[in-house]
Amino acid sequence: MKRGFAVLALATGLATTAATASPPKLILVVPSVVAPGHVVTVSGSAGGCPVGDTVTLISRAFAHTHDFAGLPAVLTPVRTGGKFRTTTRIPATKSPGIYGVTARCGGGNLGVQAHLRVTATPSLTVSPSVVDRGRNVTLRGSADGCSAGNTVTLISRAFVHTHDFAGLPAVLTRVRAGGTFHVVTRIPATKTPGRYGITARCGGGNLGVLAHLRVLS
Repeated sequence: MKRGFAVLALATGLATTAATASPPKLILVVPSVVAPGHVVTVSGSAGGCPVGDTVTLISRAFAHTHDFAGLPAVLTPVRTGGKFRTTTRIPATKSPGIYGVTARCGGGNLGVQAHLRVTATPSLTVSPSVVDRGRNVTLRGSADGCSAGNTVTLISRAFVHTHDFAGLPAVLTRVRAGGTFHVVTRIPATKTPGRYGITARCGGGNLGVLAHLRVLS
């Protein structure tokens, strides 16, 4: 009989422990790779912090709307089950790099960390920007966010039609370490003089950049 009571007491104790155990502490940043000026979602679990308490998310990647110990911070309340979730925009002027994200709640550090990589703002330049027909130009820029080895497709009616995208002449080049690219191409000797736009694509999307080239006779 005593054995039965002992088993019952043990089972009751385990059930009580399971019922009162704090949820795990966790921080997630989505996406974990982002260009300056874009929005990320920061979510996770604040462990045993009560509902309604404030979670202070701290990172040098954030805007300095709030701060903790001089560092930029984002504030969000604890929800049911210890969960939290908020969005924040990475400043357009934020330098590229890998940034840590930590969190505090209830006067203490949650003891967990996430990482966010801010990429370089996509860019595109053409040099020289004014060129005679039949001469070379150098195209260079940043496609950071595209993995090294991916193809950058540079599109312009000024180019020779060796490659094309959606029926337009294109020049192809590879992304290098650090997200940069550059390539040299010759403007056709028969190209009509005028001002031409140059755009770029990588990883299935438009980089959102535009350069201009003036072709002389």
